[in-house]
Amino acid sequence: MYQLSYFRQLMLSALLVSVVASVSLFACESKPAADRCEGAEDAILRNMGGLDGCGWVIQLPDSTKLEPTNLNVFNIELKDNKQVCVRYHELEGVVSTCMVGKVVEIDYIE
Repeated sequence: MYQLSYFRQLMLSALLVSVVASVSLFACESKPAADRCEGAEDAILRNMGGLDGCGWVIQLPDSTKLEPTNLNVFNIELKDNKQVCVRYHELEGVVSTCMVGKVVEIDYIE
C-alpha cells in the first residue's frame, strides 16, 4: 500500500510541475513590439567596444544606430543583443569619436 501511495504522489507532483511549467511558458510569451514599447521605439543594445572610441550603441529595426551620451544614468543591464524600448532626442552639433550613428540623449529606456 505504501508503494502505491508513493507512486501516486510522484505522478501528481509530475503533473503539477508540468502544468505550472506550461502556464509559465505561455504567460511569458513576448508581446509584439508595438504593444511592448508603447510610446517608445523597439531597439537592440549593441556592444561596439571593439571599435576605436565606441561603446554601447542602440540599433533600431531599420539598422539605424544611436550613440547615447547618457546611457550610464539608467539602471539597465547592458547585455549585447538585448531587446529594449527607447525614447530619445538627437543632439545637434555634437561629434562622436565612434561615428557609427546619430548622437542622442536617452529620455527613456527599458
